[in-house]
Amino acid sequence: KNNIKDADIVFINIGANDLLDLFDYMDLSNFDFEIEYGTNPSFDRKMINDMINYIEAFFQNELESLYLSALEDFKNIFPQIIAKIKEYNPDIKIYVNNLYNPFANLSIPLINLDLSFIENFSDNAIKSFNEVINSYDDYKIMDIYNTLDENKYLNINPLQGQIDPHPNYNGHKAIYNLYLSELAYKVTYEDEIYYVLKGSKLDIKPEKKKGYVFKKWNYDLNNINKDINLKAIYKRKVNYLAYGILVISLLIVGLIIKKGRK
Repeated sequence: KNNIKDADIVFINIGANDLLDLFDYMDLSNFDFEIEYGTNPSFDRKMINDMINYIEAFFQNELESLYLSALEDFKNIFPQIIAKIKEYNPDIKIYVNNLYNPFANLSIPLINLDLSFIENFSDNAIKSFNEVINSYDDYKIMDIYNTLDENKYLNINPLQGQIDPHPNYNGHKAIYNLYLSELAYKVTYEDEIYYVLKGSKLDIKPEKKKGYVFKKWNYDLNNINKDINLKAIYKRKVNYLAYGILVISLLIVGLIIKKGRK
């Protein structure tokens, strides 16, 4: 509560576990993956088909009702969370991630298994949760769903034994870039790139240039409100000693010429 009261921004990533937790109700204890895959490299086709049929039946029969119950809970709890944050800090900026489908394009092509029922169920459930998130305007929605719409950003790869529903490295990088585009402006100076929160200031030292002194930047860095190609503006350094010697020398030459004419 105190952190929220003192914060300028809060980021919310919520709802995915409400769906993932439903899979705890699926009992796969009858299928010993370690024996079939760990000690025997050949696939037992009957075992795989039995397993897939069991999972599909679970999706069609039990998971549907579990999902609808989870959705109702989310519809009730999510707006309460937003309202409570606003109660603690009416001026806070809220950014909410919508949900993405970790099972997009799920397939095992080498053994020709159709797992589209998992992808479709997951996608429909996630879209329903996202409809709840889209129902309010007290915050900025970060569109993770469409950012991670390709499986190159996902960790699900049954052939490699990967069943991690989180994004892979490229997926996290895509989310990072999405947040950068929303929260920060890009300031390019020489070969460096700086990301600055919108409306913030940038403290940076200009590159030293021999024979010149820094005069000013080509942009006011106290309030960054767009992407900038930053340039330092210089003026030539005045060597007052040399300038003084030159002036005195010219005066002496002038006097000599003047005396010679007399």
